[in-house]
Amino acid sequence: MEKQEEYKKHIEEGWNFSKRSAEAIAEDERIKSELALKIFERVCSPYHYFLKEYESGTSEFVSPSDKQIKYAKDLNIENPEKYSKDELSKKIDEVLKVRKGEK
Repeated sequence: MEKQEEYKKHIEEGWNFSKRSAEAIAEDERIKSELALKIFERVCSPYHYFLKEYESGTSEFVSPSDKQIKYAKDLNIENPEKYSKDELSKKIDEVLKVRKGEK
């Protein structure tokens, strides 16, 4: 839920930035609206927002716990220690779904 609130704030800030930028650049009202939307599309891309931490190197790699690694090995997941805690959790879920017959 916290991530959703952060993203909502990011969208609000992006829209305000887009409007201010368009106002400063264009004189025609129609062009201002179109330009603001184009700027907003670039600034508020979910890809940009959620991956910017990884691209900038500021995201912290959280190692899986020993218990999680042991469980993953019991499920025959190869090299579980190479995954982050979240990635390994997803891998474990995938294996369990396959074993239950889900896709």
